[in-house]
Amino acid sequence: MQSCELVASITAIACMISKTCTKKEITVLAAALTQLSDTLITILAQEEACEVNVVSEKDKTAEKDNAFKEEEASKRDKFFKENIIFKEDVE
Repeated sequence: MQSCELVASITAIACMISKTCTKKEITVLAAALTQLSDTLITILAQEEACEVNVVSEKDKTAEKDNAFKEEEASKRDKFFKENIIFKEDVE
């Protein structure tokens, strides 16, 4: 559905409601739909915030893992340099 079609549909629904409902009913319905809208936005914002936190935690874990791997590689390289006798050293 295109944005103009959505707006036209919502306008048509609003016109139909205004012709078939009392002012009190419209007021309650409008308040309920506003609450529904606000609640949906709150849910989406909370889910997005949780996704950001999950990604951040994953990033932190990956950074720690990479740092650990780099440290282990450095230790390995140091060990080989200190303990391996190269052929040219013997000659």
